[in-house]
Amino acid sequence: MKIIGKLHDYYDGLMSYGQDESLIFKREAIEFKGNDPIVQEVEHLLQIDTFLRGHWRDHFSFPQTDNLESGDGVRHKASAIFVGFCGKMYMGFEVVPQSHWTYSHHITQHSTKFVYSTFDAQKLEKSYSLLAHQGRTEIPWLTNMMNHHSQNVSKIDVSDFMIKHKIPYFVAKTRNRIISEVHFVPELKKYEFQKVKDPYIAYQEISMFLGGVIPRQLPEIVGISDKDRIAQHGFDKLSFRHPFKIKKEKK
Repeated sequence: MKIIGKLHDYYDGLMSYGQDESLIFKREAIEFKGNDPIVQEVEHLLQIDTFLRGHWRDHFSFPQTDNLESGDGVRHKASAIFVGFCGKMYMGFEVVPQSHWTYSHHITQHSTKFVYSTFDAQKLEKSYSLLAHQGRTEIPWLTNMMNHHSQNVSKIDVSDFMIKHKIPYFVAKTRNRIISEVHFVPELKKYEFQKVKDPYIAYQEISMFLGGVIPRQLPEIVGISDKDRIAQHGFDKLSFRHPFKIKKEKK
């Protein structure tokens, strides 16, 4: 697979093991936000009401909140994230530290984290508390969400959507429990997707999806006129003509 584009990702190192020059991956990130038809299409595709709204109240007896607080008092916002990769859908959470004047001096010690498995959620929740009713609780909110919804999300087939838009992967982010933006072919390393697919598996699956599922993106063929083709090979307008012969006058 030959990758064309300015972006760099965590699986690029696999290209050093050889490339199929006939398989072109034109890697260009595109963003869609708000009421864009692509955002609406993904929201419908994911059946967001079922996965993000319909079952949340069944899990806990108190109103839902997606705020977490670390041990040093810094609040974090946990939002669901969906990654469509080679026809399959994966669910995770983006945990982002929130700025606030009371603990702004602590904010530099935190960075955005991504969790894609129950194990990672449990590990994170050991040092974070869920903020509810102005108090703290140790209820494993992220773990419950992963247990209840990740398996359902993984059953969604997004192959037709990807074939339609000719992309091997995309990322859908949420805000207030609805899809807020969709990114076609973003840098997966920014979303720590290597936790789900290691570089070798990611590269192989992308190659197979582009080469066997999505019609190949062939290089553009530029037409060349016969005149330019002749000049390209070093000939001119007299190259294929007989030499001019001077006729001798009869005495």
